[in-house]
Amino acid sequence: MSAGVVPESGPHGEEPLRPQPGDGSFRYGGAGWDADADLARFIAHVDAGLIQVPDEAEAMSGPWVSLAGVADPSELIPTAFTQRGPLDTMPPDAALAALADQACDPAVLPTLSDDQVLGLVAAGRRLAGRAAWIQQAATAEFAARRLEPDRKKASPLGFTLFAADELVPELVITTSAAELAMTQARDATLRLPASCAQLRDGRISAFQLKIIAESAQALSHDGAAEADLLLAAAAPGLTPGQLRAMCTRVVMMIDPAAIQRRKETAAKDARIIRFQEYSGNAALTGRELPPAEVLASSQHIDACARALRAAGAPGTLEQLRVMSYLDLTQGRDPLARAAAADQGSEDADGDGGQTGSPAGPADGTGAKAPVKAVITLLVPVGNLLGWSSAPGEIPGFGLLDPQTTRDITQAAAGHPETRWCVTVVGSDGTAAAHGCAPGRHRWTPAPDAPNAPDGPGPPTDLAGQAAQVARLLRRLRVTLDPIAKGHCEHRHYSDKYAISRKVKHLIQARSAKCIAPGCNRPAAQADADHTIPWPHGPSCECNLGPPCRYHHRNKQAPGWLLEQPEPGVMECHTPSGRMHTTYPTKYLI
Repeated sequence: MSAGVVPESGPHGEEPLRPQPGDGSFRYGGAGWDADADLARFIAHVDAGLIQVPDEAEAMSGPWVSLAGVADPSELIPTAFTQRGPLDTMPPDAALAALADQACDPAVLPTLSDDQVLGLVAAGRRLAGRAAWIQQAATAEFAARRLEPDRKKASPLGFTLFAADELVPELVITTSAAELAMTQARDATLRLPASCAQLRDGRISAFQLKIIAESAQALSHDGAAEADLLLAAAAPGLTPGQLRAMCTRVVMMIDPAAIQRRKETAAKDARIIRFQEYSGNAALTGRELPPAEVLASSQHIDACARALRAAGAPGTLEQLRVMSYLDLTQGRDPLARAAAADQGSEDADGDGGQTGSPAGPADGTGAKAPVKAVITLLVPVGNLLGWSSAPGEIPGFGLLDPQTTRDITQAAAGHPETRWCVTVVGSDGTAAAHGCAPGRHRWTPAPDAPNAPDGPGPPTDLAGQAAQVARLLRRLRVTLDPIAKGHCEHRHYSDKYAISRKVKHLIQARSAKCIAPGCNRPAAQADADHTIPWPHGPSCECNLGPPCRYHHRNKQAPGWLLEQPEPGVMECHTPSGRMHTTYPTKYLI
């Protein structure tokens, strides 16, 4: 296909792709549309390789017909970007760029519906992924051309001296950032081809690829290849937080020791840093600290803040946490503020605490700050019994390596208010049954656990593992209740608004996090919400879910609708007319 070189259509007529406002270059359709001229431009772009021509079957459907000049493309825009419309999943190629550019025309954009505008946003995300892939591919090629085989002559990351400075003006970044970009682009291209292909196709973002690449650093080349295939398939539907958790699980599954190596290496760089916020305020934070210590410190600060609130100290809970944090790091006892609040003498500047020991208040009473921890720790039973390296998890905090999980479990079991629950996971990875252990149970290694004194070691066969689990359940005196999935038999139906603790635990086990798309807030800290408001909807598993407080309010806002077509499957309808579905949690154990 050729029509010669069309002026200003590039690459030899030049001035390609960057038209002056209103000149129509690289714009198919719109005001003053000329079918013949646009067809000529289209042919030139095909010749230049800017647009891929579909096969015959594809060419007779969708946007290609309009782009080929058969019809005015402006007629396509009103429906092209709707959910499940002709451009909803279109690859991020030059044709999509042209239509997206046309849709952003000031004369067109205000005419689009909310649904179409959000479809345009999604198209922009795919195009951004393609643009990031172009930059990465070119950076990786440049990095390959500047490798320095002689270590004595090489830069810290293995390139010829000053190679990164060639990249600095192109990316407008520092030299160290440029050299790091060269390393990351090279490594991702060599070790993560499937993830790079997802970036090229606009299915993931550059940030998502960065998360995958950083997680795979601890793996061998073969391990990275295995992780690449798994993560590339899962990443498009995951938020950054969800993807980080998935990456950690996958790396633990492939090479459990890799996580420990990375953790030990990073721990050598443990530090306390302070810096100025963009707002002009300041930040003080610790990095690469022991997880158990951080959890204990965080819960101690929480307990101090709650004690202050109970004593009537002014401020929100978050403000009281800040006060407690600053007091504890300056040798003051935050509970001295409680006494000041009781006496009505809290200083206006918030510095009511006097100098004293962190171990007790400054008034000399010797009273200790409360240290009760209220957290939910998810522990795979194989980890607890010693024959699995599956990670534990603290919802809202993150994944824990096996040894840290066991250490925290043992520490938590020593608290008089710690309680145990058991969730049984089915073959599809979702929760099948749940039960709560009555009373208190201190945890010690089972007689046949590998870390028990003179223990014979963990069972390697399924029968032996099942026997261990059965003994644990008998020891905990747990009664399991099935969790409604697929259909509901209304076992726990109630005609009352309030639901029982058992039912609340069942829906939290079914959905371990908030049921809103992309939300990672733990279900254990969420509301127990009737999907169809009570009394029009029953108090039953098939009409209950655990949205966080924010998304509970969001669901009740005008234009929003939440439906539960089957237990645990939530369909969120937005005011723009779009619908997004979330499903019961899949536990990767």
